[in-house]
Amino acid sequence: MSLSIIKTGIYCSVQDQGRWGYQRLGVPVSGCMDKHAASVANILCGNPHDVAVLEFVMHGASIQFEADHLVAFSGGGAAPFSGDRELLLHRAIFVPANTVIDLRYMDKGCRLYMAVAGGIDTPLVMGSRSTYEPAGAGSRVRPWEVLPVGNRTDVAERMIRQMAPQGVTVAKWGAVELLEEMDSDCARVLRGPEWSQFSESAKRKWLSGYFQVTQASDRMGCALSGEPLSLAVSKEMISTAVTAGTIQVVPDGSPLLLMADAQTTGGYPRIAQVIEADIALCAQKRPGDKIRFREVSEAVAHQLFVNRVEERKRIEKTIGVKFCI
Repeated sequence: MSLSIIKTGIYCSVQDQGRWGYQRLGVPVSGCMDKHAASVANILCGNPHDVAVLEFVMHGASIQFEADHLVAFSGGGAAPFSGDRELLLHRAIFVPANTVIDLRYMDKGCRLYMAVAGGIDTPLVMGSRSTYEPAGAGSRVRPWEVLPVGNRTDVAERMIRQMAPQGVTVAKWGAVELLEEMDSDCARVLRGPEWSQFSESAKRKWLSGYFQVTQASDRMGCALSGEPLSLAVSKEMISTAVTAGTIQVVPDGSPLLLMADAQTTGGYPRIAQVIEADIALCAQKRPGDKIRFREVSEAVAHQLFVNRVEERKRIEKTIGVKFCI
């Protein structure tokens, strides 16, 4: 089975949960910018949460389905349409053969994920199908590219049998609460390793002010503009470990929020670390959006991460029970 990408929009790539285990060799994790949205989309169409999906930046793409498929869209930045009919996000959707789905403008969010039952079945590179163009691991999807789809699970086959006779069909159940999360402008953080090196003025600005996502943002990181943040004493730093969610402050005092394709080490002071549960929120901010940061404890960060995992498990269990016979 396969599907064709007629138009890619601003940017379209194949991504999964990342290329783990190679950071010591300088290989970024990469993967989906909003890993939670991608996981939910996979679960909604009967996949394991970590199979490969399509990541679209904003609107403008069109997808053609040569065969019957079960898909789910999650995230933001675009709304899927079949003809003039808008299809709901965060729901399983049965798509008959020869259907074309267009991704049209949506006023919030930045990245939309399309999961298809069976997963996008491009070649594995170092255990992952994620695209990381600087190292030649995969490449962005091109117009009219045909992408292979893997074997569907039994749950997905049962879902398709139930929905198939009715044309394009949107399930009545889903995970609509994800839309509410994108309305938040507050990301929670832990203090970074170099927190104590910043001036008291910088610390106050960091925790009380708003920062704007600039046009210089990409999959490596979100460049933020706002009140400059200064160190108490200027000093050289030895390059040290960074990861998605690390917030460095570059020499002009601007914060740089590292994201999925971030390098594995960096030499700028780390003022904060976005907690794992809120990296998805940051991934959905588009240039021009504002964001503020609130400090939480490690215990709170851990509990919020556990809550996020349990939320996915609840959706998965509900679907498993619903389609077990």
